[in-house]
Amino acid sequence: MSVAVRRRWRGAPAVAAAVVGFTGGLGAFGPAGPADAHFLGHDAVDGCEIRWEDESRWDTERQAAQRAWESLRADACVDLLPDAWNTNADLQWKDTRRSDVGWIGLYSNQDNADDIFLNAHYMEMESECVRQHVAMHELGHAHGLAHSSNNLYGNIMNNYRIPFCALKAHDIADYEALWGPSELPPRPSPGPPGTHPE
Repeated sequence: MSVAVRRRWRGAPAVAAAVVGFTGGLGAFGPAGPADAHFLGHDAVDGCEIRWEDESRWDTERQAAQRAWESLRADACVDLLPDAWNTNADLQWKDTRRSDVGWIGLYSNQDNADDIFLNAHYMEMESECVRQHVAMHELGHAHGLAHSSNNLYGNIMNNYRIPFCALKAHDIADYEALWGPSELPPRPSPGPPGTHPE
């Protein structure tokens, strides 16, 4: 099995945000610097993992985002793992409450651990599906994905708010183009309680 290992780009911090537009939808701030196709050129991946710390109250949304990206067969390379006492965090989930900005979620590439900020001012007004969409979108940035083209409706990494709660074909294609398809079989579904899939 071939495994893609990428180094994190560590220059000036870069920011990608999901912003609330004039109609209440998500608009776009592009990444700070040129993106190659739909890739940022930097990510929170360290080796083949993202070690995360959770300082956010939006656990349901974070968990849904992590399940979505981990469900990809290609995610055999990028494991999403909680930070431990003997590891360094690569990503921190944080809350903020700011009415003076237009973004609902923000990914910020830093010299140490990258940050995902979820803005309670806007998150509290949204449905669970939209909140999950925002968390998935920002975690996509942590994987190194940039905003998709404006005409590619129906994917998480699109610049606009289209309320759905699952990764779509274009998200998956961009992810696999960056991290490579997996040679592993699909992960088995968990069986009934007390059973172990073989």
